Amino acid sequence: MGLDAGEGRRRVDGAVRALHHRHHDPVRIGDVVEVCAHVLQARGRLREEDNQG
Repeated sequence: MGLDAGEGRRRVDGAVRALHHRHHDPVRIGDVVEVCAHVLQARGRLREEDNQG
């Protein structure tokens, strides 16, 4: 392929940066906040069950 390790890493870094830029989209941030809220709720429920036992 003719790609050395540095070139491969540069391509990965570029892809990661592109993904991070997309997260500045308000819709994406809303999705992330919702997911975080669901995760926290799920963790809270698990903790309550542990405390009851």
